[in-house]
Amino acid sequence: AALLLAMSAPFSVFAESLDLKNNAPAQYTVKTGDTLWDISNLYLKTPWEWRQLWQWNPQVSNPDKIYPGDVLVLNYDQQGRPILMLDKGIKKLSPSGRVVVQKNMAIPTLPLAMIEPFLEY
Repeated sequence: AALLLAMSAPFSVFAESLDLKNNAPAQYTVKTGDTLWDISNLYLKTPWEWRQLWQWNPQVSNPDKIYPGDVLVLNYDQQGRPILMLDKGIKKLSPSGRVVVQKNMAIPTLPLAMIEPFLEY
């Protein structure tokens, strides 16, 4: 038990040291060319700690996979730690189709000699 407590102490101290900027935006829309460092610099006084800001968010399994147009919302977990949540919004899907111009010709059949080996079994 003492070993577990000793191992978890540095993580809890490190987690508490994550300081947000006073002007951190409540939400941010990812733009083309944004990096994790750039986005973290908007929120953190110490942007090199960007991993902590992202790691506590179960919604973003891989922060390297955020895309332009994604909306990041600043929130707090149950321990009061800041997290960035991904809000992709609601996308309305509707069926679509395409027009295919068909010729008035039937598909030609294959000669029996060509398909006969497949018909023997």
